[in-house]
Amino acid sequence: MNQGLSHPLDKLINDNSLIMLEAMVPFVDFKMKRFLIIYIKYRELSLLMNNLNNEQYVNSCGFNCSGCSSEDMLQKLCAIMPGDMSESIANAKKMMTMMQAMNAFDGQSSKQSDSNLYDSVLDILNSEGGE
Repeated sequence: MNQGLSHPLDKLINDNSLIMLEAMVPFVDFKMKRFLIIYIKYRELSLLMNNLNNEQYVNSCGFNCSGCSSEDMLQKLCAIMPGDMSESIANAKKMMTMMQAMNAFDGQSSKQSDSNLYDSVLDILNSEGGE
């Protein structure tokens, strides 16, 4: 399909005639726009319903994330969100990582000397700064 498509679900619709019809919408008279837009959306829905029955086709469009983690999903979401929302998620991830590290160190603090604990915290902070 057209490489200019921006929505991931558009990969599931493989019909160039719909792209041409969409390009025509601004140039038809007002009464025809309504019919044309409804027809295009009807065809898209029909194609989606048909294509969603074919698991191999759906997977070939990039909708197979078996083996993907929640971290992968968050990265994908951050890539498409507005900057402030993406930044909020990134900050929340950093806080969660820090809390996990603190919990891990809390259990190990009786086993480690203060200098080893300090070195370990510095290593974690330095690794987060490189992201």
